[in-house]
Amino acid sequence: MPPKTKKFLSLSLKLIIIGLACWFIYKEIFYDRELANIRQYFLRIFDSPQSMGFLIAAALLMPINWGIEAVKWRFLIKKIESVSFRRSFAAVLSGVTVSTFTPNRIGEFAGRIFYLSRADRIKGALITIIGSISQMLMTIVIGSLCLLLFLFLYPKVVISDYLLYLLAFLILLVDALLVLLFLNSHLLSVALGKIAFLSKYRKYVAVFSYYTSWELFSVLLMSFMRYLVFAFQFFLLLKVFDVHVAGIEAVIAIPVTFLAVTLIPTIAPMEMGVREFFALQFIGAFSAATLGIVSASFTLWLINLAAASIIGAIFVFGLKFFRQN
Repeated sequence: MPPKTKKFLSLSLKLIIIGLACWFIYKEIFYDRELANIRQYFLRIFDSPQSMGFLIAAALLMPINWGIEAVKWRFLIKKIESVSFRRSFAAVLSGVTVSTFTPNRIGEFAGRIFYLSRADRIKGALITIIGSISQMLMTIVIGSLCLLLFLFLYPKVVISDYLLYLLAFLILLVDALLVLLFLNSHLLSVALGKIAFLSKYRKYVAVFSYYTSWELFSVLLMSFMRYLVFAFQFFLLLKVFDVHVAGIEAVIAIPVTFLAVTLIPTIAPMEMGVREFFALQFIGAFSAATLGIVSASFTLWLINLAAASIIGAIFVFGLKFFRQN
């Protein structure tokens, strides 16, 4: 393919990505049925120094949230290519932009692997999946444990003690097995390597054996740190919109909300509505401030995804769809 054609196609793809991302964000912001009511809340925020302080704090946590993700991806990807933190951060944010309009945010993989200069992109995608699994694992483990805590402390659900303890045992067992499997992902390489039709893909299957258990534990710790930042942002935003929940109630309801959102497959533009629904179900169990809960959930999406996606649009121009021979 002639160089000029490559440049034209590359620029066209980048502009299409940015255009789609902007359109979906615009659609979500200006076509939300609750937007008029949420605006009234925002106007009130400016009259309250405390609420403004909480909002600014939540916004300032956004670069920390994605910064931790950039550190984690850089740590993982160094097995196939060394990248600077700056480049890793740019790759992560460009991935957020691409993911804005893709199912289950799978566009994050594309945004990152096209920032790799030399490494095999399929390996890069598989390594990125390892990082995503670690984050999902944190959400599942913490969310399921908080769900148990909810059932024990607030036994509103009609369930016998026997079934409750059986459920607790099963959840703890599954959580422990999931963590052990992740920390020993090299076993997956061994198992997949023994499957005949996968033999020709051994070099890709081998990706899961690149990391020691200690390295994967470090990845889990980074995912845990990012989870704490994200959860604390939500807690601050609940304060911004006068949703009064006690500390223990927030500790239970927020992780269970994240768990429910994670387990429900969604198209990225629908995720905000799904999060709002589950936030109302679980946080709404402790507070009647329905509009405040919806506003907090909307603002969390606005800060962490919409704002990050707009910033990431700048870095989309750094994507390398075509490599020099």
